[in-house]
Amino acid sequence: MDPIINIKNLKATEQETISTIANWYFDEWETPAVETFNRLENLPNQKALLQVVASIDDKLIGTAGLANDVNLTQVYKKFNHLKPWVALIYTVPNYRKHGIGRLLLEAIEQQAIEMGLKDIYLCTFTAESLYTKCGWEKLERVNYKGYDSVIMKKRI
Repeated sequence: MDPIINIKNLKATEQETISTIANWYFDEWETPAVETFNRLENLPNQKALLQVVASIDDKLIGTAGLANDVNLTQVYKKFNHLKPWVALIYTVPNYRKHGIGRLLLEAIEQQAIEMGLKDIYLCTFTAESLYTKCGWEKLERVNYKGYDSVIMKKRI
């Protein structure tokens, strides 16, 4: 029997979960932990609209967010008008390639629809094929942090 994957919104009061996410983001992308704490301890806010987490039997296995402000737009100012961004989808390595990222993405997309949003954006250098399969369209290729990355959009 497959385990039941629970997806829920992160609450700003869930300090232990925020700490875990901050560690993941630092280990994976060198995002300073204090930056993650500041963004997630005050949800929702101007930068972070929402954050979802995935768990199995109360064990945290992944997370993703929807944000107005992402680091990419500090490097490429021409993308400042694009908002909001699916940001920092992370799955624990042992759970990758099991559809967790897709479930997190679907949860973000559903909430974006409920918020009345029309378009959402993302930047990836690792999962272009996943997003294409999920209906995302390529807007532009950029070199971001030394990686051949693609800016994508989805009309929801």
